[in-house]
Amino acid sequence: MNFLFPNKENLDPLLREIIDLSKKLGVDYSDLRYGFYKSETINVRDNLVEAIDYDENFGVGIRVLVNGGWGFSSTAVLDKANLLETLETAIDIAKASSELRVEKVCWEPQVAQVGTWCSNIKEDPFKVSREEKMNLLLDSTSNALQQDGCFRATASIFSGEELKWFLSSEGSDITQRIIRTSPDLMAWGKASNGNVRTRNHQTPPLTCGFENIRSADLVGNAARVGSEAVERAEAPFGPQGKFDLILDPANLALTIHETIGHATELDRACGWEADFAGTSFLKVSDLDNLKYGSKWVNVQGDRTLPNGQATLGWDDDGVKTNEFPIIEKGIFRGFASTRDSCYLEKTKGLGKACSHADSWSNIPILRIPNVSLKPSEGESAPSKNDLIKDVKKGILIQGRGSWSIDQQRYNFQFGGDAFWEIRNGEVCGMFSDVTYRGITTDFWNSCDGVSSKDYWEPQGVRNCGKGQPSQQGQQTHGASWSLFRNIDVGDAN
Repeated sequence: MNFLFPNKENLDPLLREIIDLSKKLGVDYSDLRYGFYKSETINVRDNLVEAIDYDENFGVGIRVLVNGGWGFSSTAVLDKANLLETLETAIDIAKASSELRVEKVCWEPQVAQVGTWCSNIKEDPFKVSREEKMNLLLDSTSNALQQDGCFRATASIFSGEELKWFLSSEGSDITQRIIRTSPDLMAWGKASNGNVRTRNHQTPPLTCGFENIRSADLVGNAARVGSEAVERAEAPFGPQGKFDLILDPANLALTIHETIGHATELDRACGWEADFAGTSFLKVSDLDNLKYGSKWVNVQGDRTLPNGQATLGWDDDGVKTNEFPIIEKGIFRGFASTRDSCYLEKTKGLGKACSHADSWSNIPILRIPNVSLKPSEGESAPSKNDLIKDVKKGILIQGRGSWSIDQQRYNFQFGGDAFWEIRNGEVCGMFSDVTYRGITTDFWNSCDGVSSKDYWEPQGVRNCGKGQPSQQGQQTHGASWSLFRNIDVGDAN
């Protein structure tokens, strides 16, 4: 497995020298991450290319552990003098941290990890010409705009590449390449009474190549997206009351992210972290005790999921990635944890390999892994239509929309991107806007069916914020179409 790592040959002896020097300076542990990042985003609005953004950056982050306290510093100037100064700054910060710490960092030792990992890609997105990408996007928006009442359309293609080289005082030597791609298409429709609504073609962002963009078929779906935007604008507001809900994988992705992903981060549950999303209603004592959901609810954490956005070979603590149960038949089974937090879970090993830094310039922190609702198995596993036929009074919701959740991931309200009435097992007309709300455990206990693997999709989020300074994370949240009973529903106004 070979890939080009800029200037690695020249930097190799220098970076190893810095790690060796850190040991001579008396640190308990040190690691160094050399990162090279590049990204390209092409945005089209109507019949115009609105923007082409391209960025490259590289640098080194050095982390040290001294007397039970962490220190971190980074630099983009990669000469010996500057790297040495960066190391000394990290050590000074660690010493200061150790004097102020409430408790000592518990750092589980491990054997040296040596290896290389790369995303599974068929077509390198950076080798596809910009002209081809722009034409694909322009054809998509043009098709959407041909629909009566569709007055605006936007489309974009994102491509990203991360190259990571990890060295540690334990002897770990890991190189990894992560490729991410994401297409997007949105249309605006206007009703005869002046109402305006949007419709998205929400396709999964994944760690794979340009084949992900091609499989999204933006051009082929554009007419449908444009006409459904108009249909949504013409539709009445949704009803209020108790309704059964059929939720598609794209809608469930955000619900899983907010009510399970963030709630099961161990640092939040223990009060270590409260930035952005607050803490969690969960406690360590809830492990193997809390009835999080119904028997249909089986949720897996997995940093090895094929093409998952949080998938890679090793995390940023140098721990081999793995999969683990979060919820089994409704019972809460596991937190997302890292090498320095897993002892709180009172489990053996090095945690769930959930350490991640979004850049060489940021310190690794605990991040949500790929978290997915597993499909039903066996010959009796229901189809999407089976679930719909079992609903007398309900609403089918597709796609992500508005969301709101409290600081303990307990009370929430979610919207969507498209809504249809279900009456006596049949899908009827469209609603303009619908929101549903509930309490996390009540909602997941109301789950009364999950469709089979034939309906499972790896949806997810690209912009999960956490930490100070802020870091962005990406996670895949797969799911099949699912049924929830007797949910509080209200319109979006």
